[in-house]
Amino acid sequence: MILVACVYLFVLIALLSTISRRGVEGALPLAVCFIIIFPLEAQLPLGFFTLTVQRLVTLVLLAAAFMSNRSSEGIKVLPLKSGIIFVGLWWTLSTVNSIDFLPSAKSLLSLLLD
Repeated sequence: MILVACVYLFVLIALLSTISRRGVEGALPLAVCFIIIFPLEAQLPLGFFTLTVQRLVTLVLLAAAFMSNRSSEGIKVLPLKSGIIFVGLWWTLSTVNSIDFLPSAKSLLSLLLD
C-alpha cells in the first residue's frame, strides 16, 4: 500500500512538473507512458471507488486543461463528438436494462469518468 502511494506521488509530481514546464500538450507523452507502464493492479482504495494510475493521470490532465490560460483561436471542434455521445448513450441504455442495476451503474460511472 505504501509503495502504491509512493508511485502515485511520483506520477503526480512528474506530471505537474512537466505540465508547468511544457504545458498540457507537452505532458501528453509522459501521461501515455504512465498509463501504459503501470498495471491496473496498482490500486488505491478510497472508499466509494478505487484510484488507479490511469484515473489519476486523466484527472490531472483534465484539471490542467481546464485551468490552462490558453488563447482561444476560434471554436475547436471535438473529433468524433457524435461517436462519443453515441457510446455514452449506449452505455447508459445498457445500464438501465441490466439485471443487476447497482453494480452496472457503478461500472457506467467508471466508464464515463475514464
